[in-house]
Amino acid sequence: MFDRIFTCFESRYSPVALADDGQPPMGLWRFYWYFIRQFRAAYRLRMIIVAVAAIIDAMLPIFVGLIVGLLASTRPGDFFAAHGPLLVLMAFVVLLRPLSMVVDALIRNHAIAPNLIDLIRWQSHWHVVRQDWSFFQNDFAGRIGTKVMQSGDSVEMSVNLTVDAVWYALVFVAVAIVVLARLDPLLLAVVAVWLVFYCLIFWSAMPRITQRSSQLSERWSQVSGRMVDSYTNILTLKTFSTGEHEDKYVSQAVVEHADTFYQLMRVFTLMWSALFVLNAALLIAVSWVALAGWNAGTMTTAAVATAIPFALQIANISGRILDVGANVFRQIGVASNSMTTIARPIVMQDQPD
Repeated sequence: MFDRIFTCFESRYSPVALADDGQPPMGLWRFYWYFIRQFRAAYRLRMIIVAVAAIIDAMLPIFVGLIVGLLASTRPGDFFAAHGPLLVLMAFVVLLRPLSMVVDALIRNHAIAPNLIDLIRWQSHWHVVRQDWSFFQNDFAGRIGTKVMQSGDSVEMSVNLTVDAVWYALVFVAVAIVVLARLDPLLLAVVAVWLVFYCLIFWSAMPRITQRSSQLSERWSQVSGRMVDSYTNILTLKTFSTGEHEDKYVSQAVVEHADTFYQLMRVFTLMWSALFVLNAALLIAVSWVALAGWNAGTMTTAAVATAIPFALQIANISGRILDVGANVFRQIGVASNSMTTIARPIVMQDQPD
């Protein structure tokens, strides 16, 4: 039974289909859209399912607050009799989440990921292999092959992670803002200030990550190219070269790759350090405002029990978004680097036989 379900999703797309236009375009977003447009229906469905999951997750703190309020106002022994239908409704909503996530996993892991990754590699290879001989004479075969192979993973991963995390976060935060504003406008002000600083961290770090990742991808293709070039020409190297010369040739590329990697990791460390401090400030501020409101009689126990879990979820999601966002921008940097080779126009066309 499971094999039939898997096959149903896996057969939606062909990994060796060709686009109407065989020339992948230059320009990062046009390059992405060239491949993603072939999976439009699957991505539309994914966005709907992920939005439903985000709304359900945003309702969990509300459910906690409701239950706390009901416990405070209900005598022991009467709870299930008095609130049974509401509890069943809550359970039904919570159970919708794993069901939606199973469908989403089938779409992503079986309809999209294998087919999209290999389709990008196939269509990229189909275009690159039609370049004239001078294209291959002016570059390492290993480097060209690396860029073609890594293009599939980088595009698929960056797009799916964006749907998984960024789209999810936008829906969740929108619901959270509405709920917190109804509990206490001051809570909304706290979250708004936090959001401004969070955006500053995000937009200051991500361009640097994209730039460093593109440079790292170029260094990696250089290492791969030199290693493959050594293996390809091993007879010439064994005959006319020395081991020391070849070791220096490859090790220089490895050292340059490591230096670029260090620069990328410095951005990550600074970014995460700033987020840790910012999230601690958010939790303290929301808890203080909620408890002060309860102490002044302007917030109920149920409202406090809703606000603090919301702050915890926002802090947890913000870490996930930053992690995913960094990964997305790393993959965008890799895709950008691959695009410069894959999307190069064919200058000299082969004549038909």
